Amino acid sequence: MTRETGIKTLLSENDPDFKYAAEIENIFGAFDQIIVGLKFSDTVYKKKNLELIREVTDFFSAKTDISEEHLISITKAEDLVCRNDELISEKYFENPGELNETQIAEIRNKIRANSMLTGKLVSRDEKSAVVIAGLKFEISLDEEKNTALVRDSGEFIARLKKQNPGVDFYISGMAVTKKLSSEYMSNDMKKFFPLAMIIVMVILYLLLRKISGVIFPILVTVFSVIWTYGLKALVKSPLTISETAIPVMLIAIGCADGIHIINEFFSNIRKGLKVNDALGETMRILKIPVIMTSVTT
Repeated sequence: MTRETGIKTLLSENDPDFKYAAEIENIFGAFDQIIVGLKFSDTVYKKKNLELIREVTDFFSAKTDISEEHLISITKAEDLVCRNDELISEKYFENPGELNETQIAEIRNKIRANSMLTGKLVSRDEKSAVVIAGLKFEISLDEEKNTALVRDSGEFIARLKKQNPGVDFYISGMAVTKKLSSEYMSNDMKKFFPLAMIIVMVILYLLLRKISGVIFPILVTVFSVIWTYGLKALVKSPLTISETAIPVMLIAIGCADGIHIINEFFSNIRKGLKVNDALGETMRILKIPVIMTSVTT
């Protein structure tokens, strides 16, 4: 079964923001991003800091899953220069390691004058910068490749943190959100489903004082979960973030009905009815209440 971990699954299709995002995707195409923020103690415009920004940029540039045209940082930014009556697009700088203080000051002044860079790729206080890496469209749709790329990026940033203790690194973006959401979904299901099962089993035993009164409602719930996810896989319906709560909800609904049915069944047995008669009487009394409860829950 595939998983859909995008935040769009949490929004109504009639939401204005959802509609706007869908319209933009239809026009320009959809792709996810990995955004790396670097916060320096002094200023972006130091040779060593510019080299660090270039190192992050080069890391993403070497990744085949990253769209080169959607890889953005000040080390790739270009300026329009008028030369010999021609407009020429050229980078602000090529190799930051070869820059002197005068050249760095000139670059800083040019970037300050560019409103598309100041406050966007470089903060207004000039202590922070971002590198934005857009994933190729097909990678955005591939959960395994998206997860692998984000994991590699996280490990790379972790190494840079150790090598540069005076710099704060931040990694975010929709690709990171999808990867973390996928992990949280798996962890939540592994953690809460067994925990809910144990709690309900204890409650059932305390209420009914019979092992059979525990086993049958739990079996009904387990089969319900298997059928639900099996049908979703059969019709190729992806598992969304909110649907990770399905197992716990089915336990609550299934066992609530089970408690009433089992309790009524044992009550009829204690009255002296045979098993088949007790079962028939239980269904006669509870079929409508149980159906109505399940439908309206």
